Amino acid sequence: MTTDRPVTEPSAAAATSAIVADIAIVGGGLAGSLAASVLARAGHRVALVDKRAVHPDEFRVEKLGGQQLEMFRKLGFLHALENIACRYDRVLNIREGKVVDVSVGQAYGFSYAGLVAMARGQLPDPSNLIVDEVTAISPSNDVQHIELASGRRLDARLVVLATGMAGALGYKLGIKRRVLAERHSVSFGFTIARRDGTPFDFEALTCYGERTADGIDYLSLFPVPSGMRANLFMFRDPTDPIMRELRREPEATVLRL
Repeated sequence: MTTDRPVTEPSAAAATSAIVADIAIVGGGLAGSLAASVLARAGHRVALVDKRAVHPDEFRVEKLGGQQLEMFRKLGFLHALENIACRYDRVLNIREGKVVDVSVGQAYGFSYAGLVAMARGQLPDPSNLIVDEVTAISPSNDVQHIELASGRRLDARLVVLATGMAGALGYKLGIKRRVLAERHSVSFGFTIARRDGTPFDFEALTCYGERTADGIDYLSLFPVPSGMRANLFMFRDPTDPIMRELRREPEATVLRL
């Protein structure tokens, strides 16, 4: 069953009555916000529940290209992405201090918060977003009952959990986490700039690790609206002392590695 009716929140006098939707999505990060926009555009009554009206900036996905970009194009979100991102088309690939080849292809760099805001902006009705926190979910074969921290209740035929690493709700429902591979991987994100403020003489650059013992996969540099972004991917234990070194002296540690 589909309908183009928006989700409506109850008035103060009817605060105890349930909000009704076809699909309730719990978690308003990138996955939840994109799912809500796609499903709402398809005509479903969607309720996207997140405790924050504006998602904070976090170190998560910061660039898209290849098949990921093609999915955004098919969903009709590419134009909106272009408005909040920096496009780049050439990546220099570095091994042992030398350019070994150049990757050519359309890609975009952005902030995670900007990407989430873009995804939420594709919702056909702002009332699809409910700023609240889910405290409990009571499932059944027909209607799923969702309790909110405000005291309100949300009823939906389908509930989608998009809470990422925050697994408390899933744990209560019997969903368990299973680790498939440890130390895969530890990632760092930071922004770099030249001391004199001049721009870099490349669009984007990927520098691969030279020694297996360093546990470095690669360092990726690419443009975002705020400057040149760096993503460092390592195969190290999170308790390794080098993690503290990277936080305390990032420039010296990266150059040493």
